Amino acid sequence: SPRAAAGALLGALPLALGSWVAFGSPLEQGYGQKPLDPGALGAGLAGLLAAPSRGLFIYEPWTLAAVAALALAWRRSDPFAVTLRWLGVSALATLLLYASYAEWWGGRVFGPRFLDDLAPLFVVAVAWGTSRGLLVARAARWAFGVAAVWSLALFQAAALVYDQRWDTDRRVNFDPAPLWDWRDPQWLAVIAELPAGGARALAALALTVLVAALLYRLRGAPYRPI
Repeated sequence: SPRAAAGALLGALPLALGSWVAFGSPLEQGYGQKPLDPGALGAGLAGLLAAPSRGLFIYEPWTLAAVAALALAWRRSDPFAVTLRWLGVSALATLLLYASYAEWWGGRVFGPRFLDDLAPLFVVAVAWGTSRGLLVARAARWAFGVAAVWSLALFQAAALVYDQRWDTDRRVNFDPAPLWDWRDPQWLAVIAELPAGGARALAALALTVLVAALLYRLRGAPYRPI
């Protein structure tokens, strides 16, 4: 929509101008210019979504519900569904852009770095989808709950013990092949490091369990305005 395009330009133009002034190019972000390679789009898409050490659906499988909600928006005609359609188009454009980027994996990072900015959209999409019966089946609710708890626990662990050693030891900046190795995924290395986290890791685990228990307790609870 024109409003969505205007909003995108409102954010993109100052960023491009700032990069031009600071680095001499509107596309330079301080890491050196990285080429786009549309010919590698397929590999980038597969990596961003399903690589065992970078894939969105591996680290945040609950986002599958968001994808289903965004698809559902094209079958509904209420005003918010129309808004979600355009937001979904922008998410797809973001995905295609980073999939064609020469370093789609984002360097030495934990999880799907380049798609993290889409998290607010995914949360809103899930909220709208559930209000339209997206997770009405018990099996769907349980699957979503397990996926959400997995992501919460995994990123909680990474916040405490991830230190880039997995990435640097495997030299992923020069060869992304280790990102596809199911025998040695990055997230498993982080989980294995948890015992070294000591009391902080135990406290984080306890808090994660409490948050998960609270969310389970509140499931289906009627909304009560404050």
